[in-house]
Amino acid sequence: MRLYVSAICFILISVVTGCSAKQEPLLLGDTHPSKQYTAQAAEKLLATDPEGSIPAPELPAELVRAAASRPEPVDAHVSKQPVHYTVICRSPDAPVLAEEFLKTSQLNRLQEIPVYTVMALEQRLRASLEDGRDILHSYGYYAGSVKGWIEEKGGQIDSESLENEVTSPPRHRLDVNILFSPGPQYTIGKTTVIRTDQPDFDVLSGELHSETNSSTPDSQTNDNSHLPRTLADVGLKHGKPALAADVLKAVDYVTAAYHNNGYPFAKIFATRYVLDNPSQQLEATVAISPGDYVLMGAPVIEGKASNVNPSYINYLQTWQEGEHWSQEKIELFRDALRSSGLFSLIEIKPGEPDSAGKRPVLTSLTEAPFRTIGASLRYDTSFGPGLQGFWEHRNFTGNADSLRLELSLWSELQELTGHYRMPFIFGKDFDFIAQGGVLYQDTDAYRLQSAQAAGGLEWRLSRRWNVSAQGSVEGGWIKDPEKPKKEYLMYGLPLSANFSSANSLLDATDGGRAMFSLAPYTGFYGNDFNVLRSRIDLQRFIPLIGEDTLVLALRGSMGCLLGADAPAVPPSVRFYSGGGGSVRGYEYQSLGPRNSDNDPLGGSSMLELSIEPRYRINDTFGVVAFLDGGMAYEDSIDSHYGKDLRWGAGVGLRMYTAIGPIRFDVATPLNPRHDDEHLHFYISIGQSF
Repeated sequence: MRLYVSAICFILISVVTGCSAKQEPLLLGDTHPSKQYTAQAAEKLLATDPEGSIPAPELPAELVRAAASRPEPVDAHVSKQPVHYTVICRSPDAPVLAEEFLKTSQLNRLQEIPVYTVMALEQRLRASLEDGRDILHSYGYYAGSVKGWIEEKGGQIDSESLENEVTSPPRHRLDVNILFSPGPQYTIGKTTVIRTDQPDFDVLSGELHSETNSSTPDSQTNDNSHLPRTLADVGLKHGKPALAADVLKAVDYVTAAYHNNGYPFAKIFATRYVLDNPSQQLEATVAISPGDYVLMGAPVIEGKASNVNPSYINYLQTWQEGEHWSQEKIELFRDALRSSGLFSLIEIKPGEPDSAGKRPVLTSLTEAPFRTIGASLRYDTSFGPGLQGFWEHRNFTGNADSLRLELSLWSELQELTGHYRMPFIFGKDFDFIAQGGVLYQDTDAYRLQSAQAAGGLEWRLSRRWNVSAQGSVEGGWIKDPEKPKKEYLMYGLPLSANFSSANSLLDATDGGRAMFSLAPYTGFYGNDFNVLRSRIDLQRFIPLIGEDTLVLALRGSMGCLLGADAPAVPPSVRFYSGGGGSVRGYEYQSLGPRNSDNDPLGGSSMLELSIEPRYRINDTFGVVAFLDGGMAYEDSIDSHYGKDLRWGAGVGLRMYTAIGPIRFDVATPLNPRHDDEHLHFYISIGQSF
């Protein structure tokens, strides 16, 4: 019996000892450097256990609810007063570093979120110093340093004070100092672009051989002369400051160069950047995987586009069959399809090669609704409340031709107009355009009832330029403030040229517009008249902060009549200034020559200027400030050179919506006349210009 008991005890001791030896490496809390297995290794072993990972323990619901409702213990020694601080950032040798730090660091951005201990502020400081080092490197200061410390009025806070913070008196106003010591700014050194299909590129290891001769000709017969061999070929010149943003942009340009020269599947395989400290240069090697060389074939339409004439889509083609693939031309094709308003979804990709080696351009289209109806309410002090509505059909006869009818109803103006456009009437660059309408207008300047019609051609010279020539006829009656009611009839040949690089029609934040018009008219208005009306409008949009956070909008307009004075031509041909789309703060058309009753008469020339900073607060709201100036003159503008301009200024609120910004402006005249009102209000859709 004793023998059996001894044997059982021996077996139990052996089992316990063996199990303890096997479990020791899996103890997650054991991080001693002499141990063979680390906590990470243990986690890996647990993750790959065939029995599955150990499930997390579950607590009874009653205990969870009780724990959540239990108040936290309050330490009587810890101050609950927030610690306020001010960030003082200096970078004497490179001020841009301090500016970038204050703009991006959480230390500065979180000042309104309180901390309650200096120790917590110290942690926030240490995290932001990492951001500071990233800023140094992004601007090419790879040998620089950034340090930070916390001060109060009595001097710098030492580590002993931080350790005794619980028993120390609470501090409520501190300075957090950041000091950048940038050192030398590194410049761009040797750069190389190599291809993974070159014979001396080690594809298996992915090693980048900086001594590779990247100019080795391709084994295919296509021309590679336009492909970059160095980053200097895409704008990153040797000796330029090694800014991270410029380097990354140049790498993107390498890919774009391949995409535009026959390689739509090209992508960056790997990059390597080396700092040469003795020469203080950044060297870069970029490996690109070019993929297949592709020749472009004809567009092949897929999807639901049965209601649009295929010839219209073919007219939009921006390439010749047999050309190498160009993503830039594909994007022009995509933009043309999108701007037509006929399609809600557009996908373009290369197809399979045919016997000639060309790949069709597979274009998958989903038609959008062709008809649109809309209305808007508007208000300004000059016209009062108004209603504007429209109906549009963008595929009127199935040839992508559009018809748009618009109705404007104000207390002093009622107008019905129609606009028609038939694209590609004489080839892909010409559209036929026509418009007509009836108008009744009763303003201080005149009362007018008229009908007009015009038609002609618009020629697209390029993506940004177009010119048009039309013939027009207009007739009706006009009651001038100084003359009895008169009938008139006139014929014209309006010519115009338009340029646009603006990135939006209703809310441009970059680019500009230029509009030139020259319109000879002949007709009868009491007597025969012949006159040449010319006008130029310029607009510029400059992003100052970000892409759309702060934008400076500028506008200038100038016009004049040649061959006849203003009283000899119908008032609708004369120039007027003042109002919501002109000089805010003044009555509509009120700036310029006036009669004894202060009714505007219209002038022979006109000059207007506007400046408007636009600040976008968030995705929904924005604010603007503006200064407008303008005047219409009785004679030519060269005799005035901008003298006697009337100036108006004000502020506005913008609410951004899917259809464009809704604007509310309030303006006041800065140099008013005796009868000018002090405030004017304007509400409409879209920016003022």
